[in-house]
Order: sequence, then C-alpha cells, then structure tokens
Amino acid sequence: MVLHIELNSWAQAEQHFRDLDQDQGREHYDRDMFNCELALNIMGIGTLFSCRGHLDGLAAFPYITIIPQRAASGLVPRYVSILETQPLSQGALAVKNTIVHAMSELGQRLLGLLTGFYEERQTPLPCRLVIQSNGLGSYTLLNQGAIVGLPSDQETLKAYQDEFMAFAEYLKSIWG
Repeated sequence: MVLHIELNSWAQAEQHFRDLDQDQGREHYDRDMFNCELALNIMGIGTLFSCRGHLDGLAAFPYITIIPQRAASGLVPRYVSILETQPLSQGALAVKNTIVHAMSELGQRLLGLLTGFYEERQTPLPCRLVIQSNGLGSYTLLNQGAIVGLPSDQETLKAYQDEFMAFAEYLKSIWG
C-alpha cells in the first residue's frame, strides 16, 4: 500500500520525515545531511543513510545511500532469498526485473536532478556530485573526488559538504 501525504510547506515536510525516521529508529545528528536527504525524498528519491564525512576516520567523505521509495525497496532481500533456493526460477527473474526497472527509473530521475543542478553551475570536478552503483538495489551519491580517493583535509571536506548543501538548496528551490 502506498500512502500519499500532501506536504504544503518545508517545515511540514521536515516534521513528517523526522516522525518517519523516529518510527524507524533512525536519528539524524547532522542537520545539513538531513536537509539533503529530506530534499531528495521530497523529489521522489529514497534515501537509506547519510554521513557528512570525518577527517578522523571512515567515512572521510560525505555521501548519501540512495534506494527506491515504496514497494521496490523491499525486493532485494526477497530476491536474495529466492536466489538461495530457486536461482533460475521465473519468480527470481520477475523480482530481479522489477528491481532493475525501479533502479533504472531512480537513476534516471537522480541524474536528471543532477543535470539541472549543474546546468549553469561551475564546479571543480572533484567536488561534483556523482552517482555510484552499489550493485542491485542501491546507489551512493558522493563527490567525484571521493571515488578516486583524493587526499582529504579540512578544506576539501568542507568543499565536498558545501556541494551537498548547494544541491539541497537547489532541490528545495525547484520543489513545488
């Protein structure tokens, strides 16, 4: 069952998603990444987890784990379960095709949002946000420099974090 909630203001959306997170035992200590996740969810991009990055350990760079919203998000565990007992079955193929289709739609939607964001924005390549596939069922949104493991210092980390915040502001500006 899909429940549609009419969100008329940013504050109402923020409270709704905080309540959802609380119901799921999820807490956001990092307000900035919460705002980016909130903006993505409002735009139809599901999120699972985020981190703003830490110089003193892993993860050294900010990222957000992206997943499909709604029914498709629960299909990966089902697919893994079917693969263990019936790897070549029609059921396994049907579930896999549903996941692949949902992930393709999700990736295209996210890519469209990033394209709009960068249309008139001059950003150094290492700071640019990119989509990285994590196999079947999730993507990671992160800075291009994080993929190649560029050395991280306070200035670099802040530039990467600022790019996420600018993306959140862009999403907020185009939200309905």
